[in-house]
Amino acid sequence: MKKENLILAGRLWLEGVVLFALRLVHLRTGFDADTGLALPSLAGRAVWIGLLVCLAAEAALCVRRPGNSKRSYACCFRILEGPALGVLTAGCFLLIAGGILLLLPVLPPQGAAEVTAAAAGALGIAGGAGLLLLAKELRSGDAPTVFPLLAAMFFSVLFLLAVYFPEESNPVLERYYLPVLGAAMAAYFLYQLSGLIRGEGNLRWFGLIADFAAVTCVAAAADCLDNPGHLMVYLGFAAVITAFLLLLRKEPLPEPEEAEEDAA
Repeated sequence: MKKENLILAGRLWLEGVVLFALRLVHLRTGFDADTGLALPSLAGRAVWIGLLVCLAAEAALCVRRPGNSKRSYACCFRILEGPALGVLTAGCFLLIAGGILLLLPVLPPQGAAEVTAAAAGALGIAGGAGLLLLAKELRSGDAPTVFPLLAAMFFSVLFLLAVYFPEESNPVLERYYLPVLGAAMAAYFLYQLSGLIRGEGNLRWFGLIADFAAVTCVAAAADCLDNPGHLMVYLGFAAVITAFLLLLRKEPLPEPEEAEEDAA
């Protein structure tokens, strides 16, 4: 693990924690207690501005990464070991715990929202377990497969729906935009990761999505302090994303086809 990876992960978590604190202030002071409507809020504006600044900064930094060719996982990441292994394992267990907490309150499910939450909970348990299997593959140094990632990918989509459905008729966008954004970015990250595992990923695009997803997942946890299931899922996603950022190579290794062309 390189020092620059630790600095990157620390910077992203710091950005996320700052946005978490601002969002917490916004939730407590930026809405009318009687009507629930949004009030003018300096903290609320600061969250929007902070998100845009983070996205612009990460986009500027990701321009330096190679982005004009398809990349495979083995050429872009180091072998899973050390702190990255611990962070990924912690993220997996947080997802499993979050899935359990999502599932238990809605048994037996009644209505579309509860059915979605129950399905998301079951897939959250399966997704965390699948990521543990993926970690086992990554530790061996062999080429990973997409199969262990599938449950987590499906879970991320259902979790996004579980977050959005209860708010779909809510006219106050400020109340729920950040949890929806965090869930959407986590889902997008997993699909980008699957592309690299299949050898069809774009490293520059993956870096941008992973960086911004880590920030938004940490920040979105501010909306979930009264919902431990959602809280664990957001922190679990943030930990999983961080683990892969800790393994990311600054300069990818040549693909086998490129090495053969250079040798010729």
